Amino acid sequence: MSRRRLAVIVAALALVAVPRPSGAQTTHDPAQRFPVRGAAVKRATQLAVHHWGLDPCGGHVAVRWVRIDPGVNARSTWDFTPGARDDPRTRTNCLIALNEASGYDWPKLCTILMHEYGHLTGHAHSDDADDLMSPYYSEPVTMCAATPEPRVASSRVTRHTGGVTVAVACGARPWHGLRACHVG
Repeated sequence: MSRRRLAVIVAALALVAVPRPSGAQTTHDPAQRFPVRGAAVKRATQLAVHHWGLDPCGGHVAVRWVRIDPGVNARSTWDFTPGARDDPRTRTNCLIALNEASGYDWPKLCTILMHEYGHLTGHAHSDDADDLMSPYYSEPVTMCAATPEPRVASSRVTRHTGGVTVAVACGARPWHGLRACHVG
């Protein structure tokens, strides 16, 4: 009997309008500035794995630039085996979808990827606004602010099309910015 995908968990990091620090660089197309296979995404991923002490989905986490709700910076999704304990080490089909409509600089990209890796490693949102797992991005975590943006060797852009095709029903919980979606 083939394994069936019964549930997908989606966590979203909501965008809060906060003034940018002076000197922060952004681009209107973050997918060009930060390609998913580029140095910046790789470095942010390394920092996240180091921070959480776990590389979820056996190290197979896909990152994609997509258009999603304007107030959401990113979403992380994964599958787990129904009836079994949802263990981050056994999750499959891990995906972090970064909103290409959000403005990104290196510290924000790094912080948001670290936050989404937090979800993939089993961490829920925190009520502490200063916690990495706060549902709202307001400023970069120290590790990301202190780490310089990796240099890019070339300007080649890798674009990915498609994605996880799943019929989902989402319920918004505006009091903490989390959206939970389940296959129906």
